[in-house]
Amino acid sequence: MNVNEALRLIGGFFVLLSVLLGYYLTPWFYLFTDFVAVNLMQSAFSH
Repeated sequence: MNVNEALRLIGGFFVLLSVLLGYYLTPWFYLFTDFVAVNLMQSAFSH
């Protein structure tokens, strides 16, 4: 597993975690989902 694959795995984990937290605790966790998504998109253009 190289660095890019590890980063995608961690990003996917954070998205899943924040969606679950947003559903069960508070919708404010969806902002964390947005943050992770923006960082994943930014990493696609900076490679």
